[in-house]
Amino acid sequence: MPGIDRLTEGGPPQAAQLTTEDVRSSWADLAGDDAKRAYRAIQSLAVVPESTLRLLEARLQPAAPADAQRIAQLVRDLNSEMLTVRERAVRELEELRELAEPDLRQAAAGKLPPEAHRRVEALLEKIEPFPSGEQLRQWRALEVLELIGTPPARKLLEKLAGGAPGARQTQEAKAVLARLSRRPTSGPRQSP
Repeated sequence: MPGIDRLTEGGPPQAAQLTTEDVRSSWADLAGDDAKRAYRAIQSLAVVPESTLRLLEARLQPAAPADAQRIAQLVRDLNSEMLTVRERAVRELEELRELAEPDLRQAAAGKLPPEAHRRVEALLEKIEPFPSGEQLRQWRALEVLELIGTPPARKLLEKLAGGAPGARQTQEAKAVLARLSRRPTSGPRQSP
């Protein structure tokens, strides 16, 4: 992106300037709402590939497949007569996010009582437009891995691409690998 360095107030950080605390701080910034800080964190992490890979290997895991029977039960529980059961189902389905989306869409297309249908629609609205801070961090970490682009970074991306098929992290990791496959493996890509 031409001109983006102006947003980082002085350009990308230099590897010699980053401490372990800087790496940890950058990890936290990846989950934030401040796009400028997140971009700087991505750039910071990319210039220290060894430290960053250790951090990402410890913190990123492939998306776990959802228990299809559990999701089906939670969707049914949205129509429970017991308030606590309904509330628990909503909380758990919110946490599952895109892993529960196919079941929620199927339920929305089916015949549900009006109140249960409202709950399903509300859950679908939460899934689509607003990723959580943790999801932002995962997606931004994938961008860091793409910038690093080394064989160890690719290995971690392959691990993440083996996650639950419906998970956005899995899909994004596969997309990054596809882009990297069109790039030489000689080393990290230069910052913009």
